[in-house]
Amino acid sequence: MTVRALPICPPTLTLSPEATVAEAMSMMIQREVNHIPLCAEHGRFLGLISSNAVLRALLPAGARIEHGVENLNFAGDTLPMLLYHLRDEAQRPAMELADASVTPVRQGTPLLEAAQLLSRTTAPLPVVGDDGRLIGMMSRRMLLTYLLDKSRNA
Repeated sequence: MTVRALPICPPTLTLSPEATVAEAMSMMIQREVNHIPLCAEHGRFLGLISSNAVLRALLPAGARIEHGVENLNFAGDTLPMLLYHLRDEAQRPAMELADASVTPVRQGTPLLEAAQLLSRTTAPLPVVGDDGRLIGMMSRRMLLTYLLDKSRNA
C-alpha cells in the first residue's frame, strides 16, 4: 500500500519563496496552521516554513545553538527583545527559515516509509508528483485515521 491510497489534503495555501516571514506569520495566524509549503511559480515544492522556525529566529543566538542556554529565566521581561528580533526578521525571505529536513514523499511511497518519516518530525509531509509539484500534505492524523478505518473494516 502506498501514499496514493490516502485522501491527501490538496494544498489550500502556499507561499512563494519571496514571501516574507511577516507574510508567513500572518497566514499562519489567519488560517490557524503551523506549517506552510513554499512553492515556485509552477507549484514545485521548495520547502516548508513552520511556526517553530519563526519562534527560533526570535530567540537570542545563545538559545538557538546546540547545547546553548536552555533556561532563560534570568533574562527578565524580554518582550522588548522579542519585538526587536521580530522587526529584524519580519522582512526576511521566508525561504531562509524553511525547514531543510522536511522530506517530500511521492504518491508511490510505501505507507510504512511515510509513517517512519512522519514519526521523525512535527511537520506534515509534502506529497509531490514526479515533476516535483506539490500535490498535497499528509499529516499524522490523516494516516492514523486511514489506518484505524482500515483496521475496523478488516
